[in-house]
Amino acid sequence: MKEGRVSLPGMLSSARRRGKSSSKTEWHSEYEAEPMICTSTTDKPDDIPVSNSRLQPCFAHNHWRQLLELLVCQWVKLLRNSEKLSNRISWRSARGSSEAQGRDLVLLLNRLFVPFDGTNPEHEAALFDLWRVSFPVRDVPPASDSRWKALGWQSDVPARDFRGAGFAALENLLYFGRTRPLAFQGLLLKAAGTRADMEYPFAVAGVNITYMLTQLLDLRDPSKAPGTAVGKAFLRKLERDPEAFNELYCDVFELLDEKWLEMKASYMQFNQVLAATRDAIEVQVLMEDTTAEEAVPSALLTSKVPQEDLTCTWHAIPICLFL
Repeated sequence: MKEGRVSLPGMLSSARRRGKSSSKTEWHSEYEAEPMICTSTTDKPDDIPVSNSRLQPCFAHNHWRQLLELLVCQWVKLLRNSEKLSNRISWRSARGSSEAQGRDLVLLLNRLFVPFDGTNPEHEAALFDLWRVSFPVRDVPPASDSRWKALGWQSDVPARDFRGAGFAALENLLYFGRTRPLAFQGLLLKAAGTRADMEYPFAVAGVNITYMLTQLLDLRDPSKAPGTAVGKAFLRKLERDPEAFNELYCDVFELLDEKWLEMKASYMQFNQVLAATRDAIEVQVLMEDTTAEEAVPSALLTSKVPQEDLTCTWHAIPICLFL
């Protein structure tokens, strides 16, 4: 790694080591500060005078009473230290979850900045899988064929329509079709409501949604974590669910169709519907954000994501597919 660059995983690892070392030392100093049973010579049974038989029972009674009180005090301290230890374990778990969150962010950025490549067998296979999910009983057309327009591509060659959204747009469409098949088919076939004479193309609308989300959630730069309020809220959502981006995508697609019907929109008004959907989903993400007792560490929200952890540094470009 180049000098001066801050490694997110490395920084979290070193912070974890520092936190672990200091917390361990502090806990042991509290826990081992006093012995469980006091060994002061003044409290030993052997120090009770035995020369005066009349005083011996009194001294013995006082000694055992003091010893019992001391034992109770030590148990109270033990319980208190156990509670502190439990808190430290929870703290370390939170640290670990933040590291996992950082890994999830890097994995997501890896996906978002991969351009679609029609010559890549993996990408082509995923495109054919999308056709099978969409039209299970139809034969899969070749990569260049007019039948792709039935799926909502504007070109006979779908590879031309990914533009700024890249391979992630295809992955999002596949996730939607596999996890919410009924909703997916309903939107593909425009089954709900009174439809316009000129409807939005399904697949290309999905590409627009992927790109819109990268802008809204401040996932535009592969070298750093989100810095906006909604971006940080999404990071906390990502910590709770590694599939947060895919799930949000599905929610947005369904909401977009609702807005489309609500606004009685047609083809040329798609960008207006998309903007209204963006505003609504931004409010939703912020409202759903239940900030935990330990929020996302400032280091995660401000640090650079190391380029070495990214598979590529391709940048998305703005797209306007409908106007």
